[in-house]
Amino acid sequence: MELGRVALLLTAAAFAGEAAGAPARHAAPAAHPPAAAPSGGGHQVVTGPVATYWMSAATTSGMGAMGGQGGGRRPGLGAMMGMGGGMPDPNAVSHSLMLQLGTSRQPAGGPAAAEHDPPQALGAGPVLPLVSPVRYHEPEPGPPPEYQQPHGRMLIFWGCGEHAPPGQPLVIDFAKLGTAAGAQQFAGLGRGLFQGMQGPSPTRNTTYGEWPNERTRTQVPGDGSLQGNHTVRGNYTPDINFNLTANQDFLPPFRLTTNEKDPQGAGQLGWRPVDGSQGYFASMFGARGQDEVVMWTSSSAQTSSFA
Repeated sequence: MELGRVALLLTAAAFAGEAAGAPARHAAPAAHPPAAAPSGGGHQVVTGPVATYWMSAATTSGMGAMGGQGGGRRPGLGAMMGMGGGMPDPNAVSHSLMLQLGTSRQPAGGPAAAEHDPPQALGAGPVLPLVSPVRYHEPEPGPPPEYQQPHGRMLIFWGCGEHAPPGQPLVIDFAKLGTAAGAQQFAGLGRGLFQGMQGPSPTRNTTYGEWPNERTRTQVPGDGSLQGNHTVRGNYTPDINFNLTANQDFLPPFRLTTNEKDPQGAGQLGWRPVDGSQGYFASMFGARGQDEVVMWTSSSAQTSSFA
């Protein structure tokens, strides 16, 4: 697809099921199993899990890995672009890891405290504290900030081919925000989105802890591995013990082999297969001038690049 002279940033993702790239979910059973139903015909009481634990792991390679941040989080756009004047390393690799623990229990014997003890191969330290975030307090009411009418447009393309097919791009006019026409445009923007599974959170669980956090921002090295024995323990959760194998480890790096324009001006992308992946999704975004944002995804169906 030809976009003319547009500055673009490419994000290409390989994703897996139970391997890294998708959350690994572990549910701890109730501390006490439900009692057997009495012979008088009473109903058995069935309870859900006391604790749910999510591990979200990702591998970032190329320019995206240059802006690695502490705490195992994915590098942000600012970090990716602000590389201190250095040239991007196409072979750079970083790993990110997000740990989320939610339970139906109140902490016992003091403030909430929990930790994840990973295998040494992870390289992030022997203990990863799962910290409960401080609840947000609404700011004091005050005069509203001065409103400025937005301007500019967002052009959204999708699918692969030398030229954009009829009906594209979907155009979002920022000046029409808040109008009926703007509502119709944004309805088109949300087409193709789906509601994914929801992990633990401070609002869905009685007690919640996460890593990375403000207390620790240990870097997960590019050669770190999730393989081995893991233990999660704390004063508001049963102990959770599990073992991750090679097919549940971080995915290998994503390596582009082709990234050039053909005679028609369309960009050709090629890459090496990623072991353990179940699919690939590419997206681009950039700007054309001061008032136009361009977005593209490789999906054959209309969807936003931040789906």
